[in-house]
Amino acid sequence: IPIGTAAGCIKASTGYSFVRNIEHTNKVIGYLQGNNRLPRMAYSRFDFYDKLLLWIIENEKHEVKKIFNLLFKNNSIRNILMFLDERTSIFQDMRIFYTLPKLTFLTALSSSFPKYIFSLNVLKIIYLDLKQAYIAYLNKGKVGEIQKTIAE
Repeated sequence: IPIGTAAGCIKASTGYSFVRNIEHTNKVIGYLQGNNRLPRMAYSRFDFYDKLLLWIIENEKHEVKKIFNLLFKNNSIRNILMFLDERTSIFQDMRIFYTLPKLTFLTALSSSFPKYIFSLNVLKIIYLDLKQAYIAYLNKGKVGEIQKTIAE
């Protein structure tokens, strides 16, 4: 049973793997105990983000320091760690990306990913993430209304 690097738990762009390793190990334990299926790393929008950053690292080396400086200057450590742990919503991701050099990322997007961006898998992932975020937003509003009613 592959674990760690062999299981694809390490983010290619940053080497960050702590939370991915813990979650994957817990799933392997569950599998060994007969509680679930053998885990596989699922593709997500975060893999897409990694591919963009890897393109920038390879082709726009002079921008990498600027990207990380802006990332840590304009975002809280909590938000950065949530992002690295892949626990942010697509809207939180957009807020983080807004603080980074847009032209650099647009260049990466247009230079290396035209076919990739519009593949059905990527569109499906983005759609499902937006749908989940919208449902969470609606539920948050309902919780707020219930809290107001209880307070009154």
